[in-house]
Amino acid sequence: TLAYGGHPREALDLFRPAGPPAGLAVIVHGGYWMAFGREDFSHLAAGALALGWAVAMPSYPLCPEARIGAIVRALARAVDR
Repeated sequence: TLAYGGHPREALDLFRPAGPPAGLAVIVHGGYWMAFGREDFSHLAAGALALGWAVAMPSYPLCPEARIGAIVRALARAVDR
C-alpha cells in the first residue's frame, strides 16, 4: 500500500509482475463514487499481471465527503505518483 495524498483513502496498491512490466494498467474501482475501495477489487489485477503488466489500484475519497472534481484530482495524483 502506497500513500499518494493526505486523506486516509488516498492510497494505492501496486501489483508487479515477476519480470519487467510490459506497462502499467490503472484500475479505478467502482461503487458509484460512494462505496468500496481498492481492497474490494484487487482480484481484477490478476489478468493484467498474468500478461506481464504492472497494476495500480487506487482508492479515493468518497461522496458525499468529496465531490466528483475532488475525486478526479485525487486519482490524477495517484497516477502522477
